[in-house]
Amino acid sequence: KVELPDVAVLSLEAIPTDAAQDKPLADTSIDFSVLKKIAMSHAAQVEMLREFNLHNRSDIANLNAALKDGNPAAVARIAHRIKGSSRMVGALDLDVICMAIEKAAAQGDMNGAQKIADTSLGAAIERIETVIGKFINGQ
Repeated sequence: KVELPDVAVLSLEAIPTDAAQDKPLADTSIDFSVLKKIAMSHAAQVEMLREFNLHNRSDIANLNAALKDGNPAAVARIAHRIKGSSRMVGALDLDVICMAIEKAAAQGDMNGAQKIADTSLGAAIERIETVIGKFINGQ
């Protein structure tokens, strides 16, 4: 069983947000050293990142729907799934954000989960997709 930190410990200041950025974080959105531990070749990394993007878009849509529905169990489950896949590809900012959303939902704090999603999730996804696009296109 993994112990999650208390939501109070995960202050919004510690979670990457659009407003908190002074410069683009695109170059730090994916830790490629994590990805290279699982996918050794460039081709395997590209395939893994394409799959991640495909499934992540669906998971994010499902997370947003669960947040809108006010379903804490679904929010926690979907955030946990996104957190796991993010860790596998090295999307560590998204991992932290989803950990906070998961913990808030598990504690029944849907306002907190929604606030974290509203302030951090979209910007993190945008940064990750930008980095993945550049990596796939060899930039």
